[in-house]
Amino acid sequence: MQTRAFCTGFLFIIFFDGNNLPMKRQYQNLDVIKQKINQLKGKDVKIRLNKGRNKIQFFKGRINETYSSVFVIQIFDSVFDRLSCTYQDVLCGDVKFKLIEKV
Repeated sequence: MQTRAFCTGFLFIIFFDGNNLPMKRQYQNLDVIKQKINQLKGKDVKIRLNKGRNKIQFFKGRINETYSSVFVIQIFDSVFDRLSCTYQDVLCGDVKFKLIEKV
């Protein structure tokens, strides 16, 4: 059984899992996100970019440069050649990565 939460007016309802414990989203620290992105630097990744209002784009690329508050992704086979994102975008879930395994 999964937890579901929704708001009806001013009443906020939380459904619980089978153990009667509310399920919570695991929040990460920006430092942890920076470390993970630095580990992915130079590797091919699949990128899921949520631009809002059901505008989701998928790219294949490589993380080339990392800075203190942003990182730059080189995009393959697209009109754009680069995409810059903040670590806050990853924290909010607007940008997601998946490592492409080479066979």
